[in-house]
Amino acid sequence: MKKFFALAALCLAGLSVTEAQVRSLVAIVRPVPHQGTRDFILDLASSLSDEGYRDASDYLKAWAEGGFGSGFVWVDPADGTNYVITNRHVVAHAESVTLEFEMDDRSSSVYRDCPVIAVSEDLDLALIGFPSGARPYKTAISLAPDLPADGTDVWSAGFPGLMSRPLWQFAKGSVTNNRALVPELSEPSGAELIQHSAPIDAGSSGGPLLVADRSGTSGYAVVGVNTWKVSDRQDVNFAIPSALVARFLSESLDPADTDARSELGERARSMAGNARAAEDAYRKLARFISYELVSRIGESCLKEALAGAPTRIRDGIIETFVGVSPIDGLRLAVAWAIAEASASAGGDPLGFVDVESAEDGEGSVSLSMGGTRFRTSWILEHGYWRLASFPLLPETAPDGTGQAERSALGIASPYEFGFIAGAVVELGGDGLVLGSLGVTGSLLSSDLLMWTVEASGGAFDNVDEWTGDAARMAIVVMRAGVTLQLPLFLGEVYLAPYARATAGISLPFGLDGSSFAGGVATLGGGLALTFREPFTTVSIEYQHMSRAPMDFGTGEKPSNELVALYLTFGLY
Repeated sequence: MKKFFALAALCLAGLSVTEAQVRSLVAIVRPVPHQGTRDFILDLASSLSDEGYRDASDYLKAWAEGGFGSGFVWVDPADGTNYVITNRHVVAHAESVTLEFEMDDRSSSVYRDCPVIAVSEDLDLALIGFPSGARPYKTAISLAPDLPADGTDVWSAGFPGLMSRPLWQFAKGSVTNNRALVPELSEPSGAELIQHSAPIDAGSSGGPLLVADRSGTSGYAVVGVNTWKVSDRQDVNFAIPSALVARFLSESLDPADTDARSELGERARSMAGNARAAEDAYRKLARFISYELVSRIGESCLKEALAGAPTRIRDGIIETFVGVSPIDGLRLAVAWAIAEASASAGGDPLGFVDVESAEDGEGSVSLSMGGTRFRTSWILEHGYWRLASFPLLPETAPDGTGQAERSALGIASPYEFGFIAGAVVELGGDGLVLGSLGVTGSLLSSDLLMWTVEASGGAFDNVDEWTGDAARMAIVVMRAGVTLQLPLFLGEVYLAPYARATAGISLPFGLDGSSFAGGVATLGGGLALTFREPFTTVSIEYQHMSRAPMDFGTGEKPSNELVALYLTFGLY
């Protein structure tokens, strides 16, 4: 028995050593964004905060202060050069990268100003160099040559966040599908991914997926790069297979010679073709959008998407914005605006005409859409030609003070608050029933559904049919309800037919002595015309009002047919 326990202790000690060796080869990857990108994100955070998107604003502020991911050391067997492999989305917006390593003796090593050597859009991979060609590592974790079989034990290694700080995690799971084809995750390459159950979380992106390998110096080999996690299912995670990582390394370190003009032409043709995709064209277009274009029109396109995109597309943009990075979410929003413009052109969608110029990392391409030919500018960004201007979308004014033109879509805020004034007229009655002033607030669940609260008050005469007494009355009405609407966007205004149901309480006070209080409910519909700047709504509404007063006079009347005319001045 003592012999057994001794053997068990040795095995545990061996696992501890190899895990420590793995830890010293896995990096915390901190992208250092361009100052312009950081300023843009902070400005966007402030704008979203002003419009009520507080959670999104706080997330952006934290992200601008420095996000992080994971990566692992790879040593080129040809010349011993040290690199770190991670995901493209971890460093996509980075001017440089800071690498942090936790060493076996609990010390740490930090390398600043690390360059991004290469990225792959198709595979979401990136290669980072060490500063000044430093080579602190002689060996690293090797790339496994074979695909692991279903059921194989695997380990995830990386630095997912805990309380907004990276914390080492080495966790075990198994391969649940070694040939998972998920088009949404591998467009346009169509690559098969490794689906596994080893835990990963935000911050794990770019970390290695490992299998046991007794021949390796660390005791493990890399079978994949952890990249995606499905949030609404348990233990459904995806890694890019090591064979694709090896292909990326080969292409990055030994690139083929290409002619810039031909490469730009091929890229622009590909963009035009993707704009005509039957489904999810915006996802296919996102990889053509430069971060420079995002910084100019990303905010307006995001708000347009939140206001006018179908729920599925809007949810996809938000999920990318929060789950991947704000910049990639904004790229999707810009791509959706281009896809919508192309689709609205009908029989003449986005098309390629010719390349006008391509040199020194900048180019110009003529495109056509809807019978109009226009010039677009392109830039080389992380080794890819990407769109830097698209004249058919709104651009920031040259002086940076605002939009040169506005989109045709409205801006949906998560809440609205406004002051209302109006008059309610009884059909078939004695004319004016109530003139009122008040406040209203709405929680906007979507473009189609609003939850509203309202408090208003007013005074009226000749109310014998209302209370049974001929008296002057003052009344306060407090109610809540739900509104279903169908907004039709018309440039700077939108027209919204709607249906509304409310319930609440009325508190009338008889100025000549009589009074009653009771419940009130309305069911009706109307038409609202909204102007964006200043945010003002004029509406006319039919209401069928039912009342349940605590005390009626002799002329009890349980319901009324009313027409209401309201003017609302809204604040965000």
